[in-house]
Amino acid sequence: YPRSAAQRLFEKAVARMAQDGRRDEGVSLGQAYCQNRYELDQFMELEGENSQPAIQARLDYKGFVDRLGIDADMYCQVVQTPGGEKVRYRES
Repeated sequence: YPRSAAQRLFEKAVARMAQDGRRDEGVSLGQAYCQNRYELDQFMELEGENSQPAIQARLDYKGFVDRLGIDADMYCQVVQTPGGEKVRYRES
């Protein structure tokens, strides 16, 4: 795929990260992407196993998602609220 097609596929896949492969009703594609990408990043930052393959997998993940999510990521914002961190999608 050309890079732009790969980016769109990545964004749609991340937005649909759920048990049934669908995003919640009433949640925009952008908001679903931002929330799921945040949760995925949090998961990948967990310490867990520190073998060389695990460390390499985390580095590979970071490189892949930084390239594939470059356009969508600029619209995601993490904000601190009294209830903790919240992720929001901002269109401009």
